[in-house]
Amino acid sequence: MALLYLLISFCVGVLILELCLIVLSAITADTMIPSGAEFRRWDILWFRLERDLYAQGDKQGKIRLKTCKFVFAPHLILDLSKVSKKRIRVMDLVTTGVSLLLSVTMMVLSFLKWRSLSDGCFRSVIWGICAGFFGFSIMLIVAVIKAHTQKNTFRAFLMEKLREKQQNGSFDGVDLPPLSDVMHLNPSEPEKLMYLDLRYRKCSFENDLFGIATCAQEMELLNDMKLVSSNRFSKNSTLMDYYTFRQKDPVRAREFYEKSKKEIEDDMDCNGRRKLAYFSFFVLKDLEKAQTCIKQGFSALAVDDPLFSEEERNYERQMLTYLKGLIEQETAEKTL
Repeated sequence: MALLYLLISFCVGVLILELCLIVLSAITADTMIPSGAEFRRWDILWFRLERDLYAQGDKQGKIRLKTCKFVFAPHLILDLSKVSKKRIRVMDLVTTGVSLLLSVTMMVLSFLKWRSLSDGCFRSVIWGICAGFFGFSIMLIVAVIKAHTQKNTFRAFLMEKLREKQQNGSFDGVDLPPLSDVMHLNPSEPEKLMYLDLRYRKCSFENDLFGIATCAQEMELLNDMKLVSSNRFSKNSTLMDYYTFRQKDPVRAREFYEKSKKEIEDDMDCNGRRKLAYFSFFVLKDLEKAQTCIKQGFSALAVDDPLFSEEERNYERQMLTYLKGLIEQETAEKTL
């Protein structure tokens, strides 16, 4: 019986921790979106709320619900390009303070209630509630201490590079050294991936083949266990693209495609359609699918998506045009 009560306490504690993480994510969205941020996506358990900029007709830009791979910690994606540093600091303070106060209050009340109960199932439930709030409070305290004791962190460096790119409207003048040169800033695995994604695109625009290869190699060294599902999709999509077009290695390209197949197929922005078009042509040898993706890619270029600069749109347009020419040439040769 004691083991059963322990199991009940554990399950309730995990449930309370998950609810706390969802509430914190909701508070973050509520404090940021009205102040210049744009909602893009929110992953919760097996569900995803997503602002669909690439839907057709009246559905374009509407919020839609879809299923996704399980995520324990809710993952919120906002476009913060128009949000000031001061506003972001205020948001961090508000969400952390409110969440910590609520968590500690509920933990104390739960503990007081637990002390007044005799042994039994209900006491185990209350103990689980108390443990869940305690775990969440500890997570917040550790995060706050870490954020305020680490100066000149990699995240601050990365955000500055993203702001430079946003202000310039291009990668011109944005210095993005190899990841090995900035490892002294102690980046986390997701931060490494964000930086490598950024540098990979810059190297692609500049046709820096050595830089592209270095980024791909460093991506493969990342620890997947420390990445959330959207990080893994980004990594697999980029490596699929690298082995499809740069290395012409269909076996490796297919390997990374299979790891995030659903997400890659559902990625409807110009970058995602271009990657799938190249994969369909060079690996699957499916001309019809490649042509469909090219058509969708050109349509996506007309969407006002703030995540893509004019420089990025031009690059994707050139890549789609190049592949379209290859397909037309191959089709013409077959008809001779």
